[in-house]
Amino acid sequence: MILGLDIGGTNTRFALTDEYGSLFTACRVIKSAVFADADRPFQKLASILKEYIQQAGAPSVEIISAGVPATVSKDFKTVFCAPNLKSAEGKPVFDGLPVAELLSAEMGIPVLVNKDVNNLLACDMVLNHLTGTVVGCYIGTGFGTSVCVDGRFIYGKNGYAMDVGHVSILGQKGVCGCGKEGCIETFASGAALNRLRLEYFPEVPGEELFLHHASDPLVSAFVEACAQLPAFLLTCFDPDYVVLGGGVLEMPGFPIERLKDQILHYAGKAVASDPPCFIEDTRYPERGVIGAACFARAYYRQRD
Repeated sequence: MILGLDIGGTNTRFALTDEYGSLFTACRVIKSAVFADADRPFQKLASILKEYIQQAGAPSVEIISAGVPATVSKDFKTVFCAPNLKSAEGKPVFDGLPVAELLSAEMGIPVLVNKDVNNLLACDMVLNHLTGTVVGCYIGTGFGTSVCVDGRFIYGKNGYAMDVGHVSILGQKGVCGCGKEGCIETFASGAALNRLRLEYFPEVPGEELFLHHASDPLVSAFVEACAQLPAFLLTCFDPDYVVLGGGVLEMPGFPIERLKDQILHYAGKAVASDPPCFIEDTRYPERGVIGAACFARAYYRQRD
């Protein structure tokens, strides 16, 4: 039995699954602030998970597989930077910490930690039967990206590959949650969209922005900005599939077809002439939990 854990900048989901990602229990959702704002975040998170396991009356849990909105070391133990997971005071909760070791010590169960968008893409690939070269772009609180080539995710030398939402762009001056200036996330992310709404459309509820203002020049410029990074990845990897997802794209009225057109407009001419297949992510709230279980299964298979 695997406890799949999907930690987001806003919400955290978890459920008990088998090794194939099938849910054994109903997924539970909590606000990430519940543990992020605690004096001892790992102890608080562990107490919530222990209570959940006990109430489920499940067989013994063999491993916890967690996805986090962060760059993660190649041994899947240590978080380097999680800019969208902070306490109410703005203090990073996981940055630079051996998260797997600390949570394991509280739970008494082995823990694996993976970048959340790798888990999301793993789930979307399984559910949509995607093979070959697959690029995933997920716009939630931040802008997460993942690439899988012939069944193998790209991690790089240290595990930090594909953190391209935190590439600084010439001429951009906004300060990013990671501490750098001008990152792509400062103008193409859920956080950037919310700042735009509060400044120019404060009377509109966040979830309804695209329903009322999708054609407004400011909102159109935001959608255009969101196309830049996928266009770059298309040109780099010439993928078979591109998965587009995340909370921003799932908002009612989001102009997904306009985004696809903009991506191809900005992509390299050769790639745009024979484009990949665009896949909209499976709008299944538990997909990060399922992907975490799939990752754990693949991890231990590779070690055997």
